[in-house]
Amino acid sequence: MSVSVLKSQSAQGILSMMEEDSVEMKIYALYKLNLIVDQTWPEIANHLNQLDALTSDENFPERRLAASVASKVFYHLQEYEYCVRLALEAGDYFEIMERSKYVETVISKCIDMYISKRVQLSEGDKSVVIDPKLEDIVNKMFERCFIDKEWYQAIGLALEARRLDVVERAIVEDSKDIEKKLNYTYKIAQDVIDSKEFRTDVLNLLVKLYERGDGKVDYYNLTKCQFFLRVPEAAAKILSNLLNMDPEYLTAYQIGFDLVETENQSFLNSINDHLSGDKHLRIEALSKILTNQIPRKLGLQFMKKNNHTDMLLLKNLMNDVGVKNSITHGACVWANAIMNS
Repeated sequence: MSVSVLKSQSAQGILSMMEEDSVEMKIYALYKLNLIVDQTWPEIANHLNQLDALTSDENFPERRLAASVASKVFYHLQEYEYCVRLALEAGDYFEIMERSKYVETVISKCIDMYISKRVQLSEGDKSVVIDPKLEDIVNKMFERCFIDKEWYQAIGLALEARRLDVVERAIVEDSKDIEKKLNYTYKIAQDVIDSKEFRTDVLNLLVKLYERGDGKVDYYNLTKCQFFLRVPEAAAKILSNLLNMDPEYLTAYQIGFDLVETENQSFLNSINDHLSGDKHLRIEALSKILTNQIPRKLGLQFMKKNNHTDMLLLKNLMNDVGVKNSITHGACVWANAIMNS
């Protein structure tokens, strides 16, 4: 019988088969109900107790099918807690590859539950237990992302769920966009992740993947990772290697300027102490950047070049006002400060 025919008929005839003692008849009825549940769920809703009984009966061979039908009915009733619980019981009858509102809703609820439990576990709550069926659905969702090549969605979900194994797989699975995926993960780690411990774990993973050399290495982000991980020796090694390369040594200079802006002089001094190589002039130039000699000099040059203060006007103002009147003298000082700001 075609689905189009089933859509136009009532479910009462099929539901009456559920009253039979024959197990085969009940299974047949469940298969038919599973096809028309979206159209006839108001009628099936009156038999939820019977479906629940079949779901709970471990001796019933198609208890998962009964759970699938009941889950869809609860979805239409907007009873999402029961809907998700029964979807987990449905096993393979919950077709995660199906593009329907029901499937997307269940997946969304499952992901929210899974993320909440994973965060609790990562924060040290050992009383939390994750249902293997829940984890199975989430893992299937990740697989769907990989099949559809939705790498960024997989990375985002995996970071929320504290699943570094999935993050790593999503990054290296397709070598075409490794650099973009690494940068995307780095941005989320810096802007979104609140947990310091988990952010450190993510940055350690990124360092491992950057150093693996799959794709073009982003030395800027790699060095920033080393900065946030407080590993000056590793940062110094990266910069030393860049200094020995043409024209990459210019990148080392730019990274040096970026690090100076962090205003962590102890970290910069430690990098400076660990610089090595035979390009002594380049090392000396980078050392002057890290010790803030060149940035300070360039800053003063910029301010001097862009200083449009009328010094003659200030001089005449001071001569006319004098130093006896404290109020007018203070006004001259403020005028000097504003004109040089």
